Amino acid sequence: MLTVITGRGKSGKTRLLLEAVKACPATAMASRIVLVPEQLSHETERLLSELCGDAISYTAEVLSFTRLCDRVFARCGGGARPILDQGGRILTARLALDGIRPQLKVFGAAAGKPEFLGSMVSMVDELKSYGISTEDLSSAAQSTTGMFSEKLSELALILGAYEAATAQGARDPRDRLSLLRKKLLSGDYARGKHFFVDGFTDFSGQELRVLEALLRTGVNLTVTLPASMGDDGLFVPGQETLGQLIH
Repeated sequence: MLTVITGRGKSGKTRLLLEAVKACPATAMASRIVLVPEQLSHETERLLSELCGDAISYTAEVLSFTRLCDRVFARCGGGARPILDQGGRILTARLALDGIRPQLKVFGAAAGKPEFLGSMVSMVDELKSYGISTEDLSSAAQSTTGMFSEKLSELALILGAYEAATAQGARDPRDRLSLLRKKLLSGDYARGKHFFVDGFTDFSGQELRVLEALLRTGVNLTVTLPASMGDDGLFVPGQETLGQLIH
């Protein structure tokens, strides 16, 4: 079940959510998960302890998406492969490009320049963040014509080559959330838990898919959003995110 708490800034959304954490029955160790942005984790832990007492730490845990990955992988597997750092991603991008450069027409000249590798990694970041696959790019290329179609086709080729290179060695850090979604759907980590999500204005495509996976497992999910139900034009990102969650 999805519960959404909306309101303007400083309207008490976080306190209302933490009150809900306190009132939620504790069925097991860490059965209540409070999911917040990394930079808010310490402050949320302090507020939770202040409101609920120190004993809350036995049955409730404050996590970021990154730390949620660690918890799920530790229980369900998937965390053993090393993660590429920025230098490793650049080298992997070079390896991927070397294998497909003869097939590149639009990006062929640029692919030989060192600065293109940084642009390629940034592109991979953005595509993975929004959950866009090589199939999505290829489908988009087929639905348009001309130079734009050629660019999309080559971007699909570049992304596919990069993913093939990372599949053989260390994992790209952007793939952790995609793996998290799969583990949540196939494993039992979320069973019996209630998730509370606070501090986000919006979510990336990957983060939304993680929340969708949680809902598909049947957990109770409570989310706060800085959104207004009126037509005053305020909090547009929060209102858009509200629509995505309801959808």
